[in-house]
Amino acid sequence: MAVSPASNALVTWAEYKVLFSITDDIDQDKYQTLINQASSRIEAYCKRDALKAVEYAGATALIIDGSGSNTLVVPRFPVNTIAHLYVDSERAFAASSEIVSTDYTFYINPGIILLHSAIFPELPACVKLECNAGYASTSSKWQILQNAAFELVRWMVVRVGTMGFIGMRSQTNADGMNTSWETEMPMNIKMMLEDFRSRE
Repeated sequence: MAVSPASNALVTWAEYKVLFSITDDIDQDKYQTLINQASSRIEAYCKRDALKAVEYAGATALIIDGSGSNTLVVPRFPVNTIAHLYVDSERAFAASSEIVSTDYTFYINPGIILLHSAIFPELPACVKLECNAGYASTSSKWQILQNAAFELVRWMVVRVGTMGFIGMRSQTNADGMNTSWETEMPMNIKMMLEDFRSRE
């Protein structure tokens, strides 16, 4: 296999084979390429850098502007777990600026943190959050997200990978019958993805 699964791939090759009754690996590279492309395309449509659950820690920790209130909307959602929450107007994020877990409540979806007796300063980049955020395979919404990915890959296979209808809108056959192909992501897939789109 020359094409590796992308880190953001929403479907595995093994899952795709089972769903569409593929019994060999002859075209694995072609399918894996389309799986990777479809996953990135879904993220782009949702205006999100990551949909799969990701650990944000250390250099990848989320740096967020303060809200000026006791609530903070996390740009990555859902928030599954919080390891560390720092609030620091000086942005040094030393251990002394960490908010202990008993001083806040977080709501998994839509990813809101509520401070019990303080506010987030209305300053840029004054909050540092180390957490796990995104849709885990155990989430009920993961099934919807994965179904959208399956359908988009299948659409790409038919339209691009197999029949090559790139840019074609319609075709009239000898009997005068007109056949059309969608040139953008199909509407049923867009509808499935509405709840996953960024709120920024």
